[in-house]
Amino acid sequence: MKKLSTIVVCALICALCAIPASAAKSTEDNWPKGNIQIVIPYSTGGSPDVIMRAYAEYSKLPILVSNMQGSSGMIATKHVRASKPDGYTFLAIAPETILTLYHGGDSGVPASDLEWVAGMAAGFSIFCVKASSPYNTWADLVKYAKANPGKVTVTASGSKSFAETIMHIMNESSEIDMTWVPQKSLVDARTSVIGGHNVAVLAATDECIPYIKSGDLKALWVASDTPYPQIENVPLLKDVTKDPTMVFGIHRGLQGPKGIPQAILDTINADIVEVMKSEEFKNKIKNIGYEPLYLNQADYTKVYIDLEPRVKAIWDKYK
Repeated sequence: MKKLSTIVVCALICALCAIPASAAKSTEDNWPKGNIQIVIPYSTGGSPDVIMRAYAEYSKLPILVSNMQGSSGMIATKHVRASKPDGYTFLAIAPETILTLYHGGDSGVPASDLEWVAGMAAGFSIFCVKASSPYNTWADLVKYAKANPGKVTVTASGSKSFAETIMHIMNESSEIDMTWVPQKSLVDARTSVIGGHNVAVLAATDECIPYIKSGDLKALWVASDTPYPQIENVPLLKDVTKDPTMVFGIHRGLQGPKGIPQAILDTINADIVEVMKSEEFKNKIKNIGYEPLYLNQADYTKVYIDLEPRVKAIWDKYK
């Protein structure tokens, strides 16, 4: 009888130990039971907002998109980082932005604090001058910059941005001294170049392509790995510098708080893969100057891991 009691007690202990794992699995299997929130850290109408609203439109998941702007995206980022990792709260920011704000600023949010879920689209950095500028090639501008240190002014929105990071990289690579001139917005930056107040604007492709097509700006290079489909005649930065590492993108996708169950992450990735099959979805991405680009969890995480040493090295020197 005593032996039987021991067996019963052991069986009960084993059953109790199994409950948490079983309950967790059940929760994952039943996900989602409500709406999934994607938080955009900027105002409506920008590229992250357009991309995520398009994703919500074509997704089979119950997605709501909200905007929580402020502090260069850090209010939303910290909100999502502190959220429960249950698969109901996600963020839409770029790894390039997170890295620059952490190493160049004082955001206090390293990229490793977030779960990098999947990438959906990519734009690339582009260097544009006024259409009537005397500089028709990067070599033209470098020649002038070498003879006139500090006189080539490069502009975009804000200080210690990813664009400014790239300017410092280009200064070191080409042994020149361009000067960073921050503006309140990219609209102000473009206007200052078109109006002749600054020499160049360094931004993402979506911010410049419409103005290249309208004849207001001309691009000296684009930092994509292959010819950019919407501006195929623009030289690649890696070619003009003869440096294959000169590829700089803005990778739009989803992040979440650390600890989201893998089953949920896999479900979201599968959903994104299905959405990416839609030509209508892809056209909405292309219409804002981005290119559809799916990156799974491992590849999206690798984007920030590969880029971080380079960003850190720049801001350790120029911060």
